Amino acid sequence: MKNNIFLIGIASLFLSGCSSGTENSFEKLTKIVTNLSSYSAEVDEWNDYGANLKKNGIKYEDANSSDQKFVQNKMQSEYANAINHVGSAFTITEESKEELAKENQGYRFIYNKIITVKDISKNTTIGYCVNYDSERIIDGQVKSEDKDKKNFIYIDKNRPLSIFTGSSDFIKVVCGDDFYKKYKGKDVD
Repeated sequence: MKNNIFLIGIASLFLSGCSSGTENSFEKLTKIVTNLSSYSAEVDEWNDYGANLKKNGIKYEDANSSDQKFVQNKMQSEYANAINHVGSAFTITEESKEELAKENQGYRFIYNKIITVKDISKNTTIGYCVNYDSERIIDGQVKSEDKDKKNFIYIDKNRPLSIFTGSSDFIKVVCGDDFYKKYKGKDVD
């Protein structure tokens, strides 16, 4: 996951025009790399969290209607902020930050499967494994380039939503290989 973040940062750097001239290029690169380095600790924290859950013992159950409602509310209220949180590492100026926030709107989610993750010893719900499709609605139109299929995310019951919990490695640890294999897209390994 950390390597992917760095690669996205480099690609964004070139796409944002940092490579078009030498003036300020190094400053822009330094700012992006500095921003990205803070995510390394967040990724490590989530990976440790997942490993500890697995070590302490978890079980899975189908989500009931109140669980589904919790997931829907959490996705609607926190998903755009989670995307902005990571995307902001690649924004250099206030204008680019505003553009990111403006473009990062209008998500609609279709939930393929939601399961609860429970602590075995306490039989309490810790979080939810979610497989979903998403699309963005802009000016009443579904934008075909913004359709995303067979995504994963883990939603913790008590923590803010993080897109770092959507990696295949994290999902396999916390949600299990069976969940991942059953719901992954056909083009995913």
